[in-house]
Amino acid sequence: MFYWRKDSFEKLATLQELLAQHPELTEYCEYLRLLDRGLRRDALARLPLLLQALAAPDSSRRRAIASLLLRVTEHEPGHRLMPQPLLVGFIEPTLAEWRSACPQDPEPFRWSKSIDDLAFALSLDPGCDYTRRKLVLRILGHVGYAAHELPAGYLGEAQDDLELLRFARQEASLLQDVDARAKYLDMIDRDELDIAEHLNARPPE
Repeated sequence: MFYWRKDSFEKLATLQELLAQHPELTEYCEYLRLLDRGLRRDALARLPLLLQALAAPDSSRRRAIASLLLRVTEHEPGHRLMPQPLLVGFIEPTLAEWRSACPQDPEPFRWSKSIDDLAFALSLDPGCDYTRRKLVLRILGHVGYAAHELPAGYLGEAQDDLELLRFARQEASLLQDVDARAKYLDMIDRDELDIAEHLNARPPE
């Protein structure tokens, strides 16, 4: 029997089991349990209690919890597992405090959506393929958005984005995962070709 979003519900159950060992996340587990039952409004009502519980631990523990939540939810699209109140009320201020207090720690910079922050995190920990992959994907996402209206037009500075793609190529070529390396280099090839064709097609200024 086909069950709509069966995989998604199974993931909720798995997350509850994984996070149940962390007492500060009891309300988050309850949030997941209610989502699992389709009770979204009741689930959202648990978030103020969750934020209250997350305010109690010291800064070191808050950082560990923020990192854990980001890692276990990062591949879930949308805001279901990372609702806006949790993101704004806990994750973002914890990361901001962490970056300020520990500017040489790559971990809080890994969770930024900024290309500059991801590049900085990688400079602090050059052997981290996890950060390297995130950086390459972020650049590809940036360029993909800028190029999505081609051939009608390019949203941004095409020449600057070619430089970004060269940087992405340099980092992608260092990935240890052979399949990922080949996949990303192929994507970079195609993006570079699209931008080059756009630049060559523009009338001279």
